Amino acid sequence: MPQVKNVEKKIWHLEGFDVAITQNGKDVRGDKSNFKQWDGQRQTRNDSTVADFVKKFENKYPGYSVNVLHPNGNIAHGSKKLGKLRDEYNEDEV
Repeated sequence: MPQVKNVEKKIWHLEGFDVAITQNGKDVRGDKSNFKQWDGQRQTRNDSTVADFVKKFENKYPGYSVNVLHPNGNIAHGSKKLGKLRDEYNEDEV
């Protein structure tokens, strides 16, 4: 089973934004192992919100949560649309 940092990396490659996995409000170390792989087959819809994504994550990983991050590392608000968040990452690459 993969480590937390590999799950975070897989989410980045599929979803196009950074996340930080948490438990009880604290970051989970990247080298924590025995974590189920993120098996999303397609990107979450652009019109979904950060809160929708967090709920999706929490359903897959009971006892854990996730902070969805802006390119500058700040935590994105739950009402932020994922399409707008992805646009921020695309602008950051230019």
